[in-house]
Amino acid sequence: MSEAAIAERSFPPQKASRERAEPDWAQVDVELQRKEVTRMLLWQEYLEEYPDGYSYSPFCEGYRKWRKSAEKTTMRKPKKAGEEVEVDYFRNHWSVSPECAL
Repeated sequence: MSEAAIAERSFPPQKASRERAEPDWAQVDVELQRKEVTRMLLWQEYLEEYPDGYSYSPFCEGYRKWRKSAEKTTMRKPKKAGEEVEVDYFRNHWSVSPECAL
């Protein structure tokens, strides 16, 4: 057996890394602004289009990195505790617990 054959058997050529389809992060960001749209939902839609695409964790990590690089400058507004109430309108229904009522 020649040295070249031994080297080829000992060190087989590496497979090319799979290139995965990169999501359109700007569109993901726009979609996430809509009511009841979640990263999980967008990831599932992405997988329907690209079955060999990213798994959920790398998808979220990719979005987080894109978001950080595309971050706009914001101005923080100082608030005093109890001065304002912020409501999350994500769900279509409200639930009030009698135990929490004043």
